[in-house]
Amino acid sequence: MRGSVVSLTSIEELTDVSLRARFLRRGRVILPIVIAVLAVGAFLQWGPIGLGNGPLVMGIDNGAATMAEPSPAPFADLIQISSSGSGSMTIDGITLVNRTSYPTPRLVATELVAANFTQCTFGPARAAARGFVVAGCDGLKYIARLIGHSVGRLPANGALRYAAGLEISPPKSGGCWVLSDIVIHYHIGIRHYSATEPAGTVVCAGKNASALVATASEEAATAES
Repeated sequence: MRGSVVSLTSIEELTDVSLRARFLRRGRVILPIVIAVLAVGAFLQWGPIGLGNGPLVMGIDNGAATMAEPSPAPFADLIQISSSGSGSMTIDGITLVNRTSYPTPRLVATELVAANFTQCTFGPARAAARGFVVAGCDGLKYIARLIGHSVGRLPANGALRYAAGLEISPPKSGGCWVLSDIVIHYHIGIRHYSATEPAGTVVCAGKNASALVATASEEAATAES
């Protein structure tokens, strides 16, 4: 009996010539086609999505960082990047992730540099002849804009390594921002990846910046656990 009911219902739908019925029948045909076209378009635009971090290896040598400044000013962060594969990779974008109730910093500018990671990698940003540098850090070699640039391998000899330079907006005076993770989007050929590196960075500004850092760091640590 149930089979007969389904059959009768289907016949009624097929023989219904009302505008609404014709629209529903047409939608059932068009919707799968639209989904298939979007899927093909996404594949042609972005290529297949790679799994995990892919061959990009990131390293923030100084680990989690905190900074308290009396006056708000932009900050710079240098992230060592290298590839575990043989091919070059092109950086497509950077996403700053914050998992706390504090504000999320804004990315002001990016650059690709060669850096000596035995020196500092995080601190106030200072304008340079080309791009920006971490104040007090010497030996940085500006290479190009980070986004859209192809990154290969540096010679094995020497202390310089590739770094993604990030200039980050300052917190408001009397406040803080928290950066939980840094995500680098990149591709190799037609395959795209998103590599995530824990940051755990807290920056506060104002007269009571040190006390604010302590409170914000507690929340940041809780969010990481």
